[in-house]
Amino acid sequence: MEKSILMGVIVVFWCLLLINRDVLSVLVKEKDVDQLLKMTTNIPSKKFQDKRLLQSLSVVLLIVLSIYLQWQLLYVLVWVVVAIILYKLPYIQLKSNFKRKVKQLKYEFPIWLRQLQILLQNNTVVVSLQHSQKFAPEIIRNHLAEFTNKLKSDPQNLRTYIEFLEEYECVEVERAMKLLYRYNTVGKQDSMKQLNRMISSTSKWLREQRLDRQDGQSQMKQWWGMLPLFGVTIVFITMMMQTFTTLLERG
Repeated sequence: MEKSILMGVIVVFWCLLLINRDVLSVLVKEKDVDQLLKMTTNIPSKKFQDKRLLQSLSVVLLIVLSIYLQWQLLYVLVWVVVAIILYKLPYIQLKSNFKRKVKQLKYEFPIWLRQLQILLQNNTVVVSLQHSQKFAPEIIRNHLAEFTNKLKSDPQNLRTYIEFLEEYECVEVERAMKLLYRYNTVGKQDSMKQLNRMISSTSKWLREQRLDRQDGQSQMKQWWGMLPLFGVTIVFITMMMQTFTTLLERG
């Protein structure tokens, strides 16, 4: 009787969560989900949240099955953990994709910036940005077109420069945009000085990114080089265990 009541309460609770999943979504939604979705995929936020919640809530029914079959409390806890993992896993994947894009941006942005600096020697900032779109990495091409259009209407607005690619939360990009703003606003006498500062900053940034990329490739090769040694160790341990087991059987 008590088991039936408990199962009924869980089912009713599950139905309430299912009906009011929009409210539940607001309560359990991570703060940066909308930003991550905007940066990594075109999936609407509501659709993304509904899919996560439905997957997690479907596991709750297994808790009812555990109670019906009189399984131990450990199994109930396992299903709870599985439900939490199913809900958090898509978010973790979004976060991972975002970090990958930031890493890609940090490598490709300074290369594009060097092309822009060459164009700036004979063109205005807006014209240089327009010409540089064909050299721009795909990851920033749409942002660059929007940025250029904003500068056409208000070329002296510092906020326009700072907001360029700000969703990537990259300090180096913000610093480069501030230098570009100074270059666009200072007089002709100081413009070359600002350009030289930008070139120096970009050169240092590009060198650091290349070194980081080389270090990452080197570390990957080291891990691949350790795989044969790891395999030999496993084989050795297995043979030793078999030999030890044989000696025990004979003894």
